[in-house]
Amino acid sequence: MKPIKGMNLDVSPDAQPPGTYRIAKNFVYDAEFDGLIQQPGEVAKAVLDSHHAVGHHVFDNGDILLLCTSAANSSTGDSIRLYVAASNSYTEILTSTDLNFAPTLEYDIAAFTNTDDQRVVVITDGTNKPLVINVDLATQPNFNLQYLIPTRTYPKITQNNQTGGSLPIGTYFFSVQYEYDDTTRTTFGPPTGPFRVTEANAGIQLSLTQIDTNYKRIRVGKIQLSDEAITTAVVADVAITGTSQIVYIEGADFDNALLEELAVLPVTYDSAKAVEFHDNRLYLANVTAPAEDASSLQTFANRIEPIWEIKKVRLSTSFESDDPENHKFMPDEVYAFYVAWIRDDGSLTRAYHIPNNTRSSFSLKLAAGAGGVANPGSFNINPKDTLATIMGATGSGQVNENGLVNYLKNDALVSSNSQKYFHTRCTADPFTDKTDRHHGRMGIWENANETYPSTFPAKTVYAWNAGGDGFSGTSSEALAGEKVRHHRMPSLSFLIENVSTFDMDAYKNFGLQVRFDFLQFPAGTKGAIFYHAKRTTANNVVLGHAPIHFGALNTYSHHGIGGDAYKGYSVQSVINCRNANSPHAGGTGNIGINAPGGLGTGSTEVLAAAGNPKEADGTDFETADFKTNENDNVLSFNTEIQDRLGVHYSKAVTHSPDLLALKPALPTQMYTRLEYMLMQEEEQPNDIEGNTASNNNGRNNTMKIDDSTSSFYYSTTDGDGEGQDQARRMSFDFTAPSGLRTIQSFPQSEVLAIENQRYLPAGVIDDDVKFDNRRSPECLYWDYKNITNTDSPYNTNTHHNAGDRLWFSVLNNPDTYSDNTTGDTDNGAYQNTRGGVTSAHVNKAGYFLDTMHASRTTRAVHRLPFVNINAHRVDCYYGYTTQELVACTSVLASASLNNPPTLSSGGSAAGKTVPSEMVHGDVLFSKTQYRVTANAGFDIGFSSSDVSTLATVSDNNAALGNNGAAYNTLTLTDFAVDNGTTSDTVGHVVGLFKVNSISPIDYLKHNKEKLQHKDSDTANLLRPASAAETNDVSYNKNLVRLNDWLQPTVSTDENLSDSFRYRIVRSRQQDAGTDRLKFREFAALDFFEQPRERGVIMHLQSYADKLLIHHEDSLFLTIGKESLQTTTGSVVLGSGDIFRVKPQELAATEYGLGGTQHKQGCVLTPQGYFFVDVRQGKVFLYNGKLKEISNQGMRKWFQDHLELRTDWYSSSAPAVHSYFPGVLAEYDPVFNRVILVIRNNQHVNALNSGQEPGTLSAYTGDTQYTDTTVAVSYSFNNGAWVSLHDFQYNVIAGNADKLYALRTVFESSTVKHKTILLNQYTDSSIEYISNFKTNTKSPAFIDIAFPAQEPVSWQSFSWHTRVKEHDPTDANFGHLDLAATFAKAAVYNDYQCTGDLTFTRASDVDINTVQQVTLRHNGTRYQFNGFRDLVNNTAARFLDPEYNFVTANINANKNWYDQRRFKSTHAVVRLITPETTTKLLYLYDVDAKVRKSYR
Repeated sequence: MKPIKGMNLDVSPDAQPPGTYRIAKNFVYDAEFDGLIQQPGEVAKAVLDSHHAVGHHVFDNGDILLLCTSAANSSTGDSIRLYVAASNSYTEILTSTDLNFAPTLEYDIAAFTNTDDQRVVVITDGTNKPLVINVDLATQPNFNLQYLIPTRTYPKITQNNQTGGSLPIGTYFFSVQYEYDDTTRTTFGPPTGPFRVTEANAGIQLSLTQIDTNYKRIRVGKIQLSDEAITTAVVADVAITGTSQIVYIEGADFDNALLEELAVLPVTYDSAKAVEFHDNRLYLANVTAPAEDASSLQTFANRIEPIWEIKKVRLSTSFESDDPENHKFMPDEVYAFYVAWIRDDGSLTRAYHIPNNTRSSFSLKLAAGAGGVANPGSFNINPKDTLATIMGATGSGQVNENGLVNYLKNDALVSSNSQKYFHTRCTADPFTDKTDRHHGRMGIWENANETYPSTFPAKTVYAWNAGGDGFSGTSSEALAGEKVRHHRMPSLSFLIENVSTFDMDAYKNFGLQVRFDFLQFPAGTKGAIFYHAKRTTANNVVLGHAPIHFGALNTYSHHGIGGDAYKGYSVQSVINCRNANSPHAGGTGNIGINAPGGLGTGSTEVLAAAGNPKEADGTDFETADFKTNENDNVLSFNTEIQDRLGVHYSKAVTHSPDLLALKPALPTQMYTRLEYMLMQEEEQPNDIEGNTASNNNGRNNTMKIDDSTSSFYYSTTDGDGEGQDQARRMSFDFTAPSGLRTIQSFPQSEVLAIENQRYLPAGVIDDDVKFDNRRSPECLYWDYKNITNTDSPYNTNTHHNAGDRLWFSVLNNPDTYSDNTTGDTDNGAYQNTRGGVTSAHVNKAGYFLDTMHASRTTRAVHRLPFVNINAHRVDCYYGYTTQELVACTSVLASASLNNPPTLSSGGSAAGKTVPSEMVHGDVLFSKTQYRVTANAGFDIGFSSSDVSTLATVSDNNAALGNNGAAYNTLTLTDFAVDNGTTSDTVGHVVGLFKVNSISPIDYLKHNKEKLQHKDSDTANLLRPASAAETNDVSYNKNLVRLNDWLQPTVSTDENLSDSFRYRIVRSRQQDAGTDRLKFREFAALDFFEQPRERGVIMHLQSYADKLLIHHEDSLFLTIGKESLQTTTGSVVLGSGDIFRVKPQELAATEYGLGGTQHKQGCVLTPQGYFFVDVRQGKVFLYNGKLKEISNQGMRKWFQDHLELRTDWYSSSAPAVHSYFPGVLAEYDPVFNRVILVIRNNQHVNALNSGQEPGTLSAYTGDTQYTDTTVAVSYSFNNGAWVSLHDFQYNVIAGNADKLYALRTVFESSTVKHKTILLNQYTDSSIEYISNFKTNTKSPAFIDIAFPAQEPVSWQSFSWHTRVKEHDPTDANFGHLDLAATFAKAAVYNDYQCTGDLTFTRASDVDINTVQQVTLRHNGTRYQFNGFRDLVNNTAARFLDPEYNFVTANINANKNWYDQRRFKSTHAVVRLITPETTTKLLYLYDVDAKVRKSYR
């Protein structure tokens, strides 16, 4: 029988298939001779002292990369060594204490050759960071650069200035990446910006600081938003010359870059279980992200304290260049702040919410004189109390004892719910001013319906000193289960009222800023970025900040062609005072000041439009209540009543461009906060006709238009056929400091509830709110709610709506540009507006439609309230962990920050301060302009005689005085409707307003190309109103983008799983035709999640154009580049992306099939992918089809031997390098076989699970463990399990043409690593089948079963062998030794056994020896007979499970009469080679001779 079909233990020897044998050890199938040969010898190569290899990779040339540690449980002296086959020596590649090699880990190594023909390996172990080692570099780089994802420090990007270039108008964000010497690159860091280019053909000069000089080059990527498109590119690629460099971005692109490369946050992985190169990409699987302790990082965030600031002077050092537009924060707004830290590898942690402190005491400052109390002072209230609670505190010494805070009823009107003080009022806490800044603690905010989780850490509370530059200590405030807290910026009205030195001009210059105190950097981080939640109309409070205009009497319907049905409707008031030429105005002295004939008959429309005001006792006003003579002593109350005859303060509109442009949904409950009021007189450009430089007597910039055909300020027609033949145009510049007055609001009128809010289109009539918007622009409209039950100093009947209250409180505001006696703010501020002559009330004159005489130099005065238009909320940024974030700092490194406030007791506080100059918000303090137009409904001017009389006065200034004769001769009739220049058509009014805005949009910059925003185009701005009149609120959306590119998620106070056991990630693909490598670049979203029900991913294997994904319990295959055969050849279908189709499971069973738990038990061979499934006790081969090969006669054997121990080491993936239980498969290219090593050692001493011996010597002595390693080989040449092997090596490793073994031994008290070359025939130092553990020889043997159909008597066995001399130093080298063959034999069946028998030649037979085992040779075959049964006890076993004879049950001295002949239905013969030989044995066939048994 020719034994070439492999071992078969799955059948009884009685049924042994032909050509198979029971078992063999140390045999190889040789395809050339088609027979079994003795395992060739091995040659010991170089020895490496004091090292133990725990991982390896064999290169094609035979060089072996070794991962070494000097002790089994220590990382001291870890190194990477290269065994150089050509010189049989070891080379040190890298030694570092950071390598962290360990015997307990299982290493996976992938290799490739770069364009410089250098060998590069990627090393993973499932625990430590993957390494990249260029084996052929003469000098290894800094260890931090050896990581696959190396450590890095992101540079700070700032803009020095803008230069010439070709950049288009738009917004730019920049990020950087580093490049290594080997051309690989890091991922891009977080984008920095925005940087705006508002002038075409510009360039940007960037300053890069904090550059990491460990790298070779730095590249700058841009995200460009222009022309309503996003473009990306690399715009700079420069060599690194130092830690700071200037880079010019002028418009040229150097390289392509995808948006996902620049806008998505860097992704890093701390470990990977599997690594593989496939299709020019690096694949990682079963990865872990950097660990993140949420509780610890949240504690760091809870130590941070945001502080508001307003700078008074600009610092000499500019920090604002990373935000050239100087974005600031919206006053009165609630902000949610977050911080994320940058790890050493460039990745970001999640963002962590920065909670505010709570405060149970707030000092409420009461206005002097309120409620009749001269100096009410301040009261401490709990800002979290309800308004009802505060107003109910009427006891002695309590805050509302004198009704001083009954004005909070205004706030109560906002919502019917139980409101708390902080919902509508500012609770910021100012510190004592510094020379350079105002500053203080944030106002509080608590969400009503959101609480922190029960595990949320405590907040650090600082006991600040008055100056805010130090603190006396800290305390801890529990937040677990408490309301979620955010930060509210101070309102401007609060600052004006409560900060005595508040500088409004400083605010205009520098805005509201934020600094962050006490920022600490946790271990493993080197930077931080701060964020705020993106403000939306669904989560914030302040919808907009804008000036408002009140409603006005609809004179268009009263006196024009507007229609009687709309007489009771309001219109937009161009300026917030009456029309001086109104028919409802008149009287002696000042035009339009006095009401003609009182408010009696004929004035019902006026009363209705004015809200039908009453006296304090509820009675109607009488004529006597109004001024009838200019010299009368008029109370300010009566003055206001007269003013409001033409103005409806219960209605308001705003032309906020950002609100009108975006039209956010308007909440149901809203209110306005009066921040301040500005007063300004109108301006006239120098080219107005009549502005003569020679007229120096107060008549400069007069309203005179001598030529009635002039089309600038006075027009005869606008050509639309609607009869709008008369237009009065005026311009107010509220941004110019000259003549500007700021008026603060009173707390009593600061918060006013609104209703009926809506967007009113241009040219419409809204019957629901009775508002006539014809020939008026689009606006946001609302009504002020009525106020009820409001106590002193305001009477319910006197001021019946919120708008009245706002206006009245301003007029009566003491101490701020006003006459405290009369409360006449206009008079105090503008006493010289009549040509230098002081006269009360004349400056209240409104607009005029007709030609003014040259001597009449009166200008209109406008009082413009600026309000925050607020949504009433009880929850802001609800779901604080789900908010979309906006970066409000660039990358912050500790070295660039300031020291924090100090402890008053001495010593430095922990952390750093982020100066406010480095923190940018989401609004701009900028300029805008808008037009307000309205129908006037009349055209009345002076009579010709009046003009003549005035013109003849010699001294025009005297004529304008109180006692001017000519002026005083004019009577009411002189200005009657039928006496002046009249028209039966209607006129209109145009007002241009230039104002400062607090908005995300800077219209004069962000859309300056539009006519609406051309500041110099006065003719266009003051053009006549059209029927579809509206403001152009469009803007360049490219210029308002904030840095909200994909930002980190917010921590939920739970530790996210940093383990992605089912994930496959891949690097960017190597570009064809380029030398640049991309295996370090991982796109954030370029990963694939495998099914979870098949266990974790253990191994990846590139397989042609596919990728094998090996889970613990199943094997998956990706789809490659599928092709379709055509008549002209094959056509590739699809993109070739292996994940375009879900990977397919090769054997879809209920519990999985073909998994692996040991990556070292998987090996790719030329014949397919070989692997072991220990869990199922099976071995498989995939070569297009999944095939179990353990069932080829060895299923039971594998099930027994693959049941690995877990009693002393229970790792699911043990490292067989280090003697722990596990499997290792390696392909032998010499014999086209796989050698599978199964290590199932038993440790002698009692070690806990996962524990390992303390020293390497413990591994090498029999006293420490019982070595039960077994190796088995599978030959692809005959498709069979050929033999077991006595391989006592740590590792077997093969390359393209050689097979090596690695072994650690302990000799002469020294740990030594040995490299061994296997399959050697001709080396004189061959030691066949050496056992390096015991330094003994192991023979080869084969057990061949011969079945019989019936019981027979076994007579003899014969075989054919050839033996060659392979010692080249022997004179007979290569000679066939016909006398040499097996040295021993044994025979056994189910109950009989000979034990090992040494052959005796016929010439050496001893006639005195009973047991004769005579070996004969007939020239071609060997034969022996004379064997007998030597088993002592047939009830006991004589063959153990490993097929070793139990010598205790075999007795060579057994009585001769008890030695039976072998009679059975089968017999097994074991043939054993010599233990010491340099000769190689070839076995061709074996046969048996039997005789029929008749017993």
